[in-house]
Amino acid sequence: MKREIVLDTETTGLSAENGDKIVAIGAVELIDGKQTGETFYTEINPLCSVPPEISDIHGLTDEKLKDKPTFPQIAPSFLDFIGASPLVIHNAPFDMAFLNAELTAAGFAPIAEDRIVDTLPIAKRLYPEQPVNLDALCEKFDISLEKRTLHGALLDAQLLAEVYVHLREKEFRKVLETGTFEDIKKQYEDEAHIYTPFANVLTASAWFGRSDVCRWLINEKGVDVNAVDKFGRTALMKAAERGYFDLCQWLVDEKGADVNVKNCCGITSLMYAARNGHLDVCQWLVKEKKNEVKTTDNEGKTALMWTALCGRFEVCKWLVNETGEDVNAADKEGQSVLIHAVQGGHLNVCKWLIDEKNVEVGDKNILIEAVAHEHSDICRWLVNEKDADVNAIDKFGRTALIWAAKKGMLDICKQLVLEKGADINTKDCDGNTALMFAIWIGAFELVTLLVKAGADVNTENNNGQTPLGEATALGYLDIAKLLIETGADVNTPGRNGETALISAAHNEYLDFVNRLIEAGADVNAKDNDGRTALMFATARRSGNPDILEKLIEHGADVNAKDNENRTALMFAASQWCETTDIIKRLIEYGADINAIDEDGWTALISAALGGYLMNVEQLIEAGADVNTKDKNGETALMMASDEGHFDVVKALINSGANLDAQDKDGDTALMSAALIGNLDIVELLIEAGADLNAKNKSGKTALNIAEYEEHSDVIKTLIKHGAIANTKDGN
Repeated sequence: MKREIVLDTETTGLSAENGDKIVAIGAVELIDGKQTGETFYTEINPLCSVPPEISDIHGLTDEKLKDKPTFPQIAPSFLDFIGASPLVIHNAPFDMAFLNAELTAAGFAPIAEDRIVDTLPIAKRLYPEQPVNLDALCEKFDISLEKRTLHGALLDAQLLAEVYVHLREKEFRKVLETGTFEDIKKQYEDEAHIYTPFANVLTASAWFGRSDVCRWLINEKGVDVNAVDKFGRTALMKAAERGYFDLCQWLVDEKGADVNVKNCCGITSLMYAARNGHLDVCQWLVKEKKNEVKTTDNEGKTALMWTALCGRFEVCKWLVNETGEDVNAADKEGQSVLIHAVQGGHLNVCKWLIDEKNVEVGDKNILIEAVAHEHSDICRWLVNEKDADVNAIDKFGRTALIWAAKKGMLDICKQLVLEKGADINTKDCDGNTALMFAIWIGAFELVTLLVKAGADVNTENNNGQTPLGEATALGYLDIAKLLIETGADVNTPGRNGETALISAAHNEYLDFVNRLIEAGADVNAKDNDGRTALMFATARRSGNPDILEKLIEHGADVNAKDNENRTALMFAASQWCETTDIIKRLIEYGADINAIDEDGWTALISAALGGYLMNVEQLIEAGADVNTKDKNGETALMMASDEGHFDVVKALINSGANLDAQDKDGDTALMSAALIGNLDIVELLIEAGADLNAKNKSGKTALNIAEYEEHSDVIKTLIKHGAIANTKDGN
């Protein structure tokens, strides 16, 4: 029995030498390479501060650690748990520097270096020039990181324990591949058998053609010749896959290996040999060992189908000519031997099946499969020599042309359209034409070909998307301009009802905005949410005054409202903007500064809520009503107080905002500030003359609210300035 401890630490920083400390230790017990469930975990008070940027990594803050034990207090239980066992650590010098520094400072002996197994150099040897951090190794070995939102000592130790076993197995596979027989025996007997199941050793030995190791494992170590690895593969399968004929014979003839057993996917030794082109192994399995050639895997594929898919021409011919395999057989999906050859891209197999074995090309999916798998040589041969139906459709409603456009196969599209007259406007089940697919991949030459050949530039798919709308939304402006030049309607709405102009304004394509307007785009068109191009142009943080000018110059309504009664000015006011020009220009062009949306919000209320001081100041300067109330009776001052925007509150007070305005619940700005405990705003409102003893509809004052929320500083300030301390609320 071999006991090992896998451990990890979390620290206050990166250097034990500079005084950083351990804040958590996690350790996991392994017995013979398996986690026993026995773990050690503790969080530690480092007696120093944890920098915020470090806390963000492991989630351990000063507040969380202040009541935890110190390292000297946990050291005895930690040392008792690890005992004298080897310690498995990833990047061991880092953790050991901290552990030994802490142990020494606490009066304990440091841990000897010869006890340490560092997984980092192991990983680097196995995977040179690849990432070998814990995350990367977990991904490599399909170990779930779902629970790992932060670094945690115990979880990381558990993950490393899984990684460690995989690394050990990979190490031994390396020895199997290149080591001497004596080296392999020694390492296996010493410890490799702990981490690598015997079945995996046997199948790996067969894969590497190590007959000597296979004989030793079966004859001397008693390993079952039919033992399977985690994928259900036997030694015979691996030997057949690699074409080790003598090893296959020994496994079957002398040791009784089962030639008909299947792996987890239903694949037999014959299929392995066939799909890898080992004709001698196939002939021996079928002729001498009576391996059934018609056996199918879990998907219904036979050995013949595998040879067609993998292009093993000689084996394919032998299976058909010598064993009588049916060239017209199909798998569970109805895919024939020919389709498998097409999918694999093997023109020689396709020609042989059709020309010599008289397989019909009538299957409508043959050409489509060739295009979908991007095998141009097969496409050309099928179209030119076999007269394949270029307008046949598959289960998705797609033709060969649609697939060719989707894959960006310009030459095949040319052949299908220009030489064979493929229907250019066929729609698939989603209503998409070849043109739409060409636009989605930004293939300008292909779009040009299709448009010149008569593609409908105003088609719509089932989602209401149009070619022009998609080209604009994706930023393919050269394609969009081509579509306009060839008759695309600039005002047809696309996704979410957006016209090309709305999309161009949204994405700040100034030149294309100009081009669309020249082509007659409706500057006041609205999308499904009632938004215009001007609203999108003003709702961008970067703000593009030139687009705004262009739209207004051509008649954009600055006071148009969307479905929620919001205007362009409200959109501009409701976010921080890199330029002050947008709000200023909208006002200059006549934007209604006091317009209200369906919630009763004005542009000023939106700006105050967001804390956008620059926007607030511009709106106030232009004459915005600072005391407008929304549907809940809240003013801009209340909104800013509630969100803690000190500078905005100050600006509103200086502009004459009603300090004691009350909302529908009777709450004031002072009550809002007291509720969130914002002392600065409370003091600002008091200094400006806010009524300290105003009551809301529940009979509560700002002081009552502060007391309920236990904001002691606010309570003291309110009382100091005259709040009545014994006021009772309505309850």
